[in-house]
Amino acid sequence: MNNFYFFLIISFVMSAQEQKINSFFLKGSFKSDYSGYLYMSYNNQKDSCFVINNNFTFRGKLKTQSALASFSIKGKTTAMQSDFYIENKNITVSLSTKESVINDYVITFISVDEIIGTVTSQIQKDFNLFIIKHKNAKNYYGKLYKKVNEIVINNPENTYIFDLLCDLSNDNKLEKNELLKIYKKLNKVNANPSSIKMIEHNLNITHKKKVGDDFVDFQLPNQNNIIISTNQFKGKWFFLDFWSSSCLPCRKQFPSLKIIYKDFKLKNFEIIAISLDQNKQKWIQALEIETPSWINLIETKGVLGKIPVKYGIFSIPSNFLINPQGKIVAKNIEISVLVNFLTKNSAE
Repeated sequence: MNNFYFFLIISFVMSAQEQKINSFFLKGSFKSDYSGYLYMSYNNQKDSCFVINNNFTFRGKLKTQSALASFSIKGKTTAMQSDFYIENKNITVSLSTKESVINDYVITFISVDEIIGTVTSQIQKDFNLFIIKHKNAKNYYGKLYKKVNEIVINNPENTYIFDLLCDLSNDNKLEKNELLKIYKKLNKVNANPSSIKMIEHNLNITHKKKVGDDFVDFQLPNQNNIIISTNQFKGKWFFLDFWSSSCLPCRKQFPSLKIIYKDFKLKNFEIIAISLDQNKQKWIQALEIETPSWINLIETKGVLGKIPVKYGIFSIPSNFLINPQGKIVAKNIEISVLVNFLTKNSAE
C-alpha cells in the first residue's frame, strides 16, 4: 500500500477514535407519557430537545472525564431525584417523573431510573451496594475509608468522587483527618471549583468566619449598578443574608424579614441581602416579585465569589448578624431567634 494512503487511513481512524472519545451521545426515554421540550444542563451549558413518543436524544462534548448533569422540563419547577453523571460515551437513560407539593410549590421530581454506558454509574452502583452490605458492621467506618480510598485511587478525576467526598466531609461522624488523606490523592486540575471549596470548607482547610470574628467590609453592586460599601453601616446592627432567586427556603423567609425590617429599621438596624445569582436578570425578576425594601446586592460569581469565599458560604440560606462594634454575634440564626435578639439588643 502507498505510504501516503496508509497514513491517511491511520489518521482517519485516529481522528474517528478521538472524536468518539471526546463526545457523548445520550439516548433516553420517559416511562410515563410526555411530549414537549426537555432541557439538560451540565458544566454551565444548557441544551434542549423535543421529546417525541417519550424518546429524546442529546449530543455534546465534555472537556472533563465526567460531569454532573440535570434535566428540567419547560414550564415546570423541576428537581433531580438523584445525582446523574455523563461521560464522553454512548449513554442510554430511562426517566420517570413525580409531582409533589412542598411549601405550597408544585415541584416535578425527575428520576434517572436506569443508566447504561458510563463508568460513573457503575461506581455509584458499587458504592451503594457497599453501603447496604456494610452499614451495620461494627467496623463500618474503617471499611468505608478503605472503600472510598480505593475508588479515589482508581478514579482520581471523576466528578462523582468529588461530590461523594463533599457528602462524606459533611458527616460529623467521620474523621476529618482520614478524609483529608483521601482528598489529597484526587487530581483537582479539572475539578469543579465549588466542589473543592465545599470539601476544603468541611475539612477545615479554609478559614470560616465564626461568631466572635471581626466583620470584614466589602463592596458589591445593587440592582441599579451602584457600588455599595458595607463600611457605611458601621455603628449599626445589620443582618447579612445570603440567598438566590432559585432558593425557595430563602424566599420563604422574606415575609418574616419584612416584618422584622419594619419593626427595627429605625432602631439602628439594617438588612443587607447578597444574592448569589449568576444570572442578574433572574435576581432582578425575583426582587420585583418579592419587593424587599432593604439593601440588595449581588455576587454574580456565586459561591466562588470573593465575599462567599471570605465568609465560608457554600450553601444557602446563610446569614450573619453583626453588632455595632463590627463583631459577628450570630451565624445562621433562625428568624424567630433574630427577633428576640434584636428586641433585647438593638437599642444598645
